[in-house]
Amino acid sequence: MSKKLIYVLGFVVILAAGSYGIAVAADAVKVSSPPAAAKDTGATLSPNATVAKVNGEVIKGSELLEVRAGLRAPNNQMPLEGIYDQLQERMIDAKLVLDAAKKAKLADDKEVKEKVAKAQEAIMRDVYLTREVGQKVTTAVVEERYKKMAADYKPQSELKARHILVATEAEAKTIADQLKKGGDFAKIAKEKSTDKTSAENGGDLGYFTAEQVVEPFAKTAFALKDGEISAPVQSQFGWHIIQAQSRRDTKIPALDEVKPDIQRMVADEMLANFFGKLRSAAKIEKFGLDGKPVTASAAPADKAPEAGKKVQ
Repeated sequence: MSKKLIYVLGFVVILAAGSYGIAVAADAVKVSSPPAAAKDTGATLSPNATVAKVNGEVIKGSELLEVRAGLRAPNNQMPLEGIYDQLQERMIDAKLVLDAAKKAKLADDKEVKEKVAKAQEAIMRDVYLTREVGQKVTTAVVEERYKKMAADYKPQSELKARHILVATEAEAKTIADQLKKGGDFAKIAKEKSTDKTSAENGGDLGYFTAEQVVEPFAKTAFALKDGEISAPVQSQFGWHIIQAQSRRDTKIPALDEVKPDIQRMVADEMLANFFGKLRSAAKIEKFGLDGKPVTASAAPADKAPEAGKKVQ
């Protein structure tokens, strides 16, 4: 039973709410044998194969594959034949240490029992949350939420533009005059723009909505006709010269692109409701650093930071 839990927990989907690790039903995979992290083109190992014997006790292929699956990338992606000997030695050493610990009667040790109890509590929490919340985040629930989002989706206008950003109005006016005389926008952007990220691409900013950029920039950019170049406009980042290029309406992404996000969203909502019910049925008392009881009115409220806008 413990090994099965290890295999399942190894493939838990970590969701946002409270950083709780729960297995989501929409991504559930039946585990019939220990998973291998890499697709080998060479040697394979049967879970029932004998890897080694230590004092007559057999180490199975399933145990070695389990250890391999838990390795960090890129080690878990290496061909099995390349790391088999090392893993085999690790399994032998682990078995020898475990045997020595048993002979030392550590199963009855206070520290061991405390750690086992804590591990058991963590596993119980994870399994309970998975059953009460994760298994309810089914493919059908995710698809239904996506359909609702698609029905409510309102396209926004996106503008593709490029800009040249400089520090002073005088420099911006000089560049504006050069452009009026036929100067190459992309070349000047590469040479003069202080926005080095876009400068490398000739000032190209890609597509953006009005809400994604600062207001003075958005107001000027979206008022331009395609191909038109603005007069210098100031924002908190400096002086911009903007050229509108093309427009399009946003489209809702395909389900496959946003499925993980929807899973997290639905799971977050379910977790919030789940913990709300638990808390409403419980007597909870909080105490401050000074050891004094904390009243509900004195408890600090969680406040999410405001989302920042795209820097131009």
